[in-house]
Amino acid sequence: MTRARQPEPDPPVTGPARRIAIDRLREGLAAIPKWKETRDARPPEFENWKSRTAQSLGAVFGKGHDYYWKFTILHFCVPRMVFPGGRDWQPMDVQAFERDIAKAESILTDALVEVDAVEGEGGQPVSSTATVQGNAVFIIHGHDETNLHRLRDLIEKKFKLHPVIMKWEAGKGRVMIEKFEQEAARCRYAFALLTPDDQIVATDGEYTQARPNVVFELGWFYGRLGRSNVVILLKKGTKLHSDLDGISQITFGESVDEKYLDIERELQAAGLLRSGG
Repeated sequence: MTRARQPEPDPPVTGPARRIAIDRLREGLAAIPKWKETRDARPPEFENWKSRTAQSLGAVFGKGHDYYWKFTILHFCVPRMVFPGGRDWQPMDVQAFERDIAKAESILTDALVEVDAVEGEGGQPVSSTATVQGNAVFIIHGHDETNLHRLRDLIEKKFKLHPVIMKWEAGKGRVMIEKFEQEAARCRYAFALLTPDDQIVATDGEYTQARPNVVFELGWFYGRLGRSNVVILLKKGTKLHSDLDGISQITFGESVDEKYLDIERELQAAGLLRSGG
C-alpha cells in the first residue's frame, strides 16, 4: 500500500474572525449590482473585491468547500494571454463577465442563506461536511461489478457502515450531475475503485485505465473531503494518472477482500471505526 499524506485544505475559522468574514461576504454580495453596471473586471477595485470575497468564503466554509472552489474558478472574462499594455476588453469579455458575475451572485446568496440557517441554530462554523451522514461511505466505481459488490459487503456487513452507490439510489427526477452532487454531499468518506475498464492505444504502447467518470468523481471528493477521507482501491494492471499520486492507494490483485485489513485501518484513521474492531 502506498501512503502519501499532504496538507488538508484550510478549515473554517471560528470566533471573531468568522464574524468579520461573514460581514465581508454580505458586503461582497451588496457590491454586485455595481459590478453589473460596470461590466468590467479590469479595475483594481474589482480585483480587490474578487480576492477579498474568495478569502472570506475560504474563512467561513473552508477551502475544501464547494462555495470556495466554485467562486475561485470564475474568470469574469475570456481567459487568454495578456500582453504588455493591458487587456483589450472585447464584447466576448463582457458576455463572460455578465455570466460569471451572475454565478458569483448565486454562490454568495446560497452561502449566506446557509450561514443564516446555521447562525439560527447556534452560530457554529459551517464546514464542507456540514450535511453529511456520520457513517455514509461513497463508492466510486467503473465496470467491475464483482469487486463493487465485494466492497459494498465489506462496508455494510463487516464494518457496519452505510455504503452509497449512486446507480442504486433513487433518481427522484434529478439529472445525473444533480443526483451525484446530492448523494455525494451526504457522505463523509469515499473509496474510488479503479479497475482496468478502458483500453488505451498510445504512441508508446497500450495500457488500461479507469473510466473517466471514476476519475472525475474521485477529483470531486478530493476537493470536498480532503486527502485523508478519500482512498483509491487500485486493481493491478490499471494505470494510475500521475496527478493522483498524492492520494492514499491500496493496490489489490483479483479481489478487494485481499486488502480487508488495509481498508479497515483507513476507516479507523478517518474515525469511522474504533481501533481494534
